[in-house]
Amino acid sequence: MASALPHCPPVSHTPEERSTVALGEKPAGQVFEALASDTARAIIKRLSASPATASEVATAVDTSVQNAGYHLGRLEDAGVVAEADVWYSARGKEMSVYAPRVEEVVVRVPGVTDTGADAAGAETSEDDRGGRER
Repeated sequence: MASALPHCPPVSHTPEERSTVALGEKPAGQVFEALASDTARAIIKRLSASPATASEVATAVDTSVQNAGYHLGRLEDAGVVAEADVWYSARGKEMSVYAPRVEEVVVRVPGVTDTGADAAGAETSEDDRGGRER
């Protein structure tokens, strides 16, 4: 996608593979809150294609630059996106270029191990994990 900015060098950014947040802790809440909006999720989808400025993101997701900036700020505070570079407008104004900070966010449930055992060490059946009909 071509940019209207006068100088937009390629952004070299490789997101981290994974970020783990523990359910019930503040970082997990920030991630959930930041991703609760359809607009925020559309922004993540856009940034997964290539890094972009708030203005480019706003155009791509059909929102205002102010709204895109709001969501980018929340996503950055939650650790989901990061400033990957800085470009300069025709007037010399700095413009942050955003990209995903991580490829995936994993939510860890305290007291549950990766093997499916609960906190007491008993195996958890599929029914106990929500596999049963409701």
